[in-house]
Amino acid sequence: MNKDWSEKFNEVKSNNCELINDSLIDGSSIDSYLLDSSVRKVIENREQNRIEKSKDLPSVTRIAKKEDVVQIANIYKRSFAEHILVHRGILTDTNYLLDRLNVDSEVWVVNEQRGIIKGVAALGLTSIVGLGEIERVCVDEKYRGNGVALSLCSYLLNEAKQRDIGFVEAFARGNMPSMQQTFLNLGFDVYGVSPRFEIIHEDRVVREMFVHMGKILKPETLYLTGLDLIAPAKKFV
Repeated sequence: MNKDWSEKFNEVKSNNCELINDSLIDGSSIDSYLLDSSVRKVIENREQNRIEKSKDLPSVTRIAKKEDVVQIANIYKRSFAEHILVHRGILTDTNYLLDRLNVDSEVWVVNEQRGIIKGVAALGLTSIVGLGEIERVCVDEKYRGNGVALSLCSYLLNEAKQRDIGFVEAFARGNMPSMQQTFLNLGFDVYGVSPRFEIIHEDRVVREMFVHMGKILKPETLYLTGLDLIAPAKKFV
């Protein structure tokens, strides 16, 4: 008897399949059933239905767990190789990631479906001054364009609100309009463009331009009285 079909047949029996169970066994050998195309068709249909149902399962954004660090490291390695911390082997170091998950001043989240992590992001907190920064956002290239980054950043915004953070900022890469748009969709304002972080570009380290964006979570605390701005700064108010 073919081993693969035998295992599948036994699996279907053990799961109490409505169409294949002990009531079908009437003394004939199991091989005769496995050779019957109708039985094989039932098994194939059951497996296909199981696959299709799993595809319908929604992706979920949640707090990252220690079991996620290998997939997180691989996502950074595959899909954010130009990041200076990836280039230096930091964001691909599972021990480093484990340490970061246990830091009170950081919140790490992932978006996953059927055990596959599609994206990751972090919220850095300076709680003593009510400041947060969304950073380390990375979506696996295979899953981009499906709202994963929006889900990750939205989750982190809610985390910031729950922790009484008054202002959350982010620095979106100047060559990634989709990431800039994600923050705009979440209600972020643009505060300027600056050479914020180092990036690997054409095998050399450069300082890339980033769009500085932010969202005020506690507008009642905003104090604008008595501003005395130099001319170039006035356009940002």
